[in-house]
Amino acid sequence: DGEGGPPTDGVVLLVGLLAVGLAVGVRAVRARQAAVGASLVAFCTVYLLVVAAVVTGVAGAAPGSPTTLTAVAEAPDRVLLTWVPPADGEPSLGWLVLRDDVVVAEVPPEVTSYTDGGLQPATTYRYAVRAVDGSPDEASAGTSVRTPAAPPVAPPPVRDLRVVAGARRVVVSWRLPGASAGVTAVVVVRRLGRPPTGLVDGRVLLRGRGTAVVDHPVSARPVHYGVWTVDDRGRPSVVARGRLARFLPALRTPVEGGRVGPRPVLRWRPVRRAAYYNVQIWLGGARKVVTAWPVGPSYRPARLRRGRYTWYVYPGFGPRRDVRYGALIGSGTFVVG
Repeated sequence: DGEGGPPTDGVVLLVGLLAVGLAVGVRAVRARQAAVGASLVAFCTVYLLVVAAVVTGVAGAAPGSPTTLTAVAEAPDRVLLTWVPPADGEPSLGWLVLRDDVVVAEVPPEVTSYTDGGLQPATTYRYAVRAVDGSPDEASAGTSVRTPAAPPVAPPPVRDLRVVAGARRVVVSWRLPGASAGVTAVVVVRRLGRPPTGLVDGRVLLRGRGTAVVDHPVSARPVHYGVWTVDDRGRPSVVARGRLARFLPALRTPVEGGRVGPRPVLRWRPVRRAAYYNVQIWLGGARKVVTAWPVGPSYRPARLRRGRYTWYVYPGFGPRRDVRYGALIGSGTFVVG
């Protein structure tokens, strides 16, 4: 009949057969076969009463709770529930899903799973499932599950990264995220030829606070920069990248304003067709202490005393006696000591 009760045709047939048995028993009594007739009437009467009680009980009974309930935390905010219907079949109205003794959903009778969302990470929940048309006091299949902790959140990256090349230096600058972003440091890494892939994959130019760093690379290959923010647990942000096609300043070493030993090596960009170069080193910018004419694009002076120096390089063409110089290649400063 579509409602989970016993088949109507079978019940009618069974009752009809028992009625025929009763009639035969009555006729046997009337035919003076009292022992046989009385036994047959008594058996059919008792059997008819038992069948009627069973049919009535089955028709009015509601299916019980699921036999098995499984809960799996699929994400920090989501749990998947699955269950197996009881042996007496699915309920006619559906299933009630309870979380911590509160009904959170009612699903159709043919459905045996439910996804519960909007949960809190790292929290234990108790679940139960029972038939909608069962008794409210009926024991329900139950289980508990704990949602996993939320994955760590990386700090936000720097913004507006800029890489600007000057005559002898490169300035890398950026904007920091908001003050509430949890950033404790900025890491700037330079690598020649290819982009850096991590916080130590190259030369570390800065690890601390700030919004800019000055670099003095020398490379005919691309110069790549990677900038990360770091939180108080050392977790890095997504990298911000910048690059130069190459950086070949006129004066290559020492770096502008750099501190060197008493015999620094001075290097500069070679000039086509230059026969020699004129190198001048001045102490404090007021007294010339070195004049030299190396034939190649480098020079190492004799021992210099402590102090701040300025140096200049000119290309020379033809014999030195012709005193024919080109434009200034460049000038810079360094500190000895």
